[in-house]
Amino acid sequence: MAKNSSWLLLSTAYQVLIAFVKSVVVARSLGVEQYGTYAVIFAFVAAVQEIFNLNFGAAFIKYSAEYQNAQRNDKMMALIKAGYLVSGMAAIVSVVMIVVATAFSYKLFFDIPDLEMLIWVFATGCSLEFFNQLSRAILRVYDKFKINSIVNIVTYTLEFLTICFSLYFFRNNLIALVIGLTLIKLVNFVICNLTAFWEIRNQVSGFWNQSLSVLEEDRKKMTSFLFNNSLSKTLQKLMKKGDVLVLAAFAGPAEVGLYDVARKLAFSLLVIKDPIALAIYPQIAKLIASNNFSKLKIFLRNILVVSTVPYVFGILSVVLLSDMLIELVYGNEFLGASKTLLLLVSVVGIEIILFWTVPYLLSLGKTGYRLRASLVSSAVTIGIALLLAGSFGATGIAFALLVGAIILQAAFLIVIVRHLKSAMDA
Repeated sequence: MAKNSSWLLLSTAYQVLIAFVKSVVVARSLGVEQYGTYAVIFAFVAAVQEIFNLNFGAAFIKYSAEYQNAQRNDKMMALIKAGYLVSGMAAIVSVVMIVVATAFSYKLFFDIPDLEMLIWVFATGCSLEFFNQLSRAILRVYDKFKINSIVNIVTYTLEFLTICFSLYFFRNNLIALVIGLTLIKLVNFVICNLTAFWEIRNQVSGFWNQSLSVLEEDRKKMTSFLFNNSLSKTLQKLMKKGDVLVLAAFAGPAEVGLYDVARKLAFSLLVIKDPIALAIYPQIAKLIASNNFSKLKIFLRNILVVSTVPYVFGILSVVLLSDMLIELVYGNEFLGASKTLLLLVSVVGIEIILFWTVPYLLSLGKTGYRLRASLVSSAVTIGIALLLAGSFGATGIAFALLVGAIILQAAFLIVIVRHLKSAMDA
């Protein structure tokens, strides 16, 4: 796990660094108003597409572990084929729904006229990420963490260079920037998926000709896992994207600009979370499948200690240096984001310390419970956000996210503690 996590940590740390620098470049170039519109475009497309993102990669990781243990390569190939078919259909539907959504809600979120076509084009480029998610999952399952990380670093670099090129040569033009990002998403799609195919060509040669009928016995439970997990993840993602849309509707693009830079700074602390979570998911699944709960308990205790250290360091730094950090990085124009930053760092801290809860629940197949917990958490978050957004702006949204995060993780921990206790007592 250490080797896999090292490569994932490297690529994710690089992604966070690039995303951070990218936000600084874009914010300073566009200014708070235009940067707010830029953030709303991203959030609008991401929020709608997340509804139709079935996250087939998570299902692939879970069921491929079972098929590999059973030496059912025919099912592995069928699973890959099914994944690409599902991803393709989801991508098409998501773009169509964004076209429909802009027709009914454009004036609610956007002050600048005539950006509809730009949003549609950008949504088409973003929909290709559905395929990229599956390809990354395939590379992880076949222990291609190194090449997966290298591909990620290359694609992040190309996107950053595209942003710099667009802002420099087109004089900070928002439309030119979004078009450039759309084109580079197409390039990155080709790089990511061709690399995945090339790396596993010997293991799954001819997968496209494999009949999907071999998955029939698993179809019901796989479908249940896929939709429950997808809906749960969608709700969580919508909370992270819908916050921007709520602000856009109630407070305008300037408040969105302040909120987004605070979020970028806070979520940069998540560099430790995603790579280790991706690596431990297969490990937890295997330990649970083999009923090795003593080792699992020790494993969880160790990663809990490791995850707490960077958060403590991060939150102390933010508390002491928030105003200076924002002014130094983004400029005086964004100083109003400091209070929001403190609340969002608390949200991030909960995710960092308890990042292992979702892989654990997925390994148990508790996608239905995760969905119900997410629904409750989302309802509370939305209610608080709607109440506070008009009066408190970005700070109100950040407080709503904090309450929702506490409720969600508490619900996850109840099930996990009960499962571990009953397994150890058995």
